[in-house]
Amino acid sequence: MLWFLVAILSCASAAQFVVQLRDGLTMNSVLNYNSLDAFQEDQRVTDTFELGPFKAFTGDFCGATLQKLYNDANVLGISRDRNLRLQEMVLQQSAPSHLVGLSSLSPLSHRPFIYNSDGGNGVDVYLLDTGIDVKHPNLSKLNILRMADLTASPVPQGSDPQGHGTAMAGIIASETFGVIKKCNLVDVRVADSRGAVRLSTILQALTLTQRHIEGTKRPSVVVLPLEMEDGNNPILTQAIASFDKSVAIIVAAGNNALDAHAFSPANVNPKPENVIVVGALNRNNGLAKFTNYGSNVDIFTAGEQVTTLRSTELDSQESSDSLTRQVSGTSASSAITAGVIGYYMSLGFNSTQSVDRVLQYSQCANTLVGHSSSANQCAKVLQLQP
Repeated sequence: MLWFLVAILSCASAAQFVVQLRDGLTMNSVLNYNSLDAFQEDQRVTDTFELGPFKAFTGDFCGATLQKLYNDANVLGISRDRNLRLQEMVLQQSAPSHLVGLSSLSPLSHRPFIYNSDGGNGVDVYLLDTGIDVKHPNLSKLNILRMADLTASPVPQGSDPQGHGTAMAGIIASETFGVIKKCNLVDVRVADSRGAVRLSTILQALTLTQRHIEGTKRPSVVVLPLEMEDGNNPILTQAIASFDKSVAIIVAAGNNALDAHAFSPANVNPKPENVIVVGALNRNNGLAKFTNYGSNVDIFTAGEQVTTLRSTELDSQESSDSLTRQVSGTSASSAITAGVIGYYMSLGFNSTQSVDRVLQYSQCANTLVGHSSSANQCAKVLQLQP
């Protein structure tokens, strides 16, 4: 209600508001009670609306009149006469293959990437990684917040000398390569310039992230493109399983070409409904040779030679002005999935509904042939239903 109090205190002239009445009331009774008519400038009713039991009116109200309406028990709601926008479906022509693969089971097809123009709007995506290079021009339209640098060797805000975090940010939300174009990216730097991460740092990052989300109360996605070097760690998996269930958590399956049950955090068990584990596909929609697999992996998507952003702080091996790079790994796959989950959450689905939507719309493909422990398992290929 802060906006309402500000409107009362700062309104130098009348402003347009819409007032909804409680059911069972007559329009005239409320208008007369509040001394509203069409002649006084700050009490002028400009239109009335009646749709069955629904009754509302609009007018130019300010000061004491607005305060009186606010305190009237017969008034159900008050809103500024706000603007709406047409919802547009965007066709991104010549999209990179990892985006084409979300619109078609054939990532090598020439179909456009189709998405809602407002996809991602209002959602916070927390990226636990090496940082995000805010100087990159392909990220210029995004709101990027550095929440914390938890490493032993902090770097200036908005920088990423290692480059992995910027690459993941590019896949999630950049203008050209991102699944969603309008989310808020929250940079939680947990890996140093060598890419090294400690378990205690991840636990600290999860604690601060949950606390931050409790404060913002916005729809949120947490991306964990990480795995334990020595395999299983129940402390890490229990921390993830205990995280706020209203937050979607995206976990990379790992890059060992083994069953994900042996590696944390992909082996979180029992797996909460807000957690999704992601494996990688190659450019032919087969299993990438490095990806972990198994029953704990929920979904597969592109993870081999994914085109994304290169941090401006890295030396390019191609040319001095190249701002893109190709990356391979289940980290890239988890970033793509984070974008899809964030897309659904921006449409009003909660974390578990968004995960369910991913599993429901993703199509089954026999990509696990050749992996003896999973020979009869159907791999679901991530698809986006705009």
